[in-house]
Amino acid sequence: MPTIVILIFLTFFSFSLQKVAAENEKKSEESTGSVETYWEVPALIIPVVKGDQIYAYVRILVQVMTKNATSIYAYKAYYPLIQDRFFRDIYGALCDQWLPGKEPNQDTIEKRLQRVLDNLVGPDKLAVYVVNFYFYKPEKKS
Repeated sequence: MPTIVILIFLTFFSFSLQKVAAENEKKSEESTGSVETYWEVPALIIPVVKGDQIYAYVRILVQVMTKNATSIYAYKAYYPLIQDRFFRDIYGALCDQWLPGKEPNQDTIEKRLQRVLDNLVGPDKLAVYVVNFYFYKPEKKS
């Protein structure tokens, strides 16, 4: 019986902390008068695997922005999914479809990421911008 009471208390306490944090974030947005309209996805560092070895690495910095200048906060629940789907899509494209000897096309990758985002949250809600795209091919040791 006491363990049930403790579990109920902990559950209630965690929900109330989340609610307070969300309210504080909304108040801070209102008090500053500015609305955060974009989110910078943590840098994606993706290995390009060809055969049984790593051929190269790609480092991509991406920003996700609302199309209608509303707050990005409404999409906060999607952040982990967005990051995961971006990584999986680029990894799959570079490892399965890309041909060595050609530089990956930044515009093509941006279009792919926009398609992933549209499938996840719906079309015409968020936009993707590739801020930095770096392709690094390590020197082969002889």
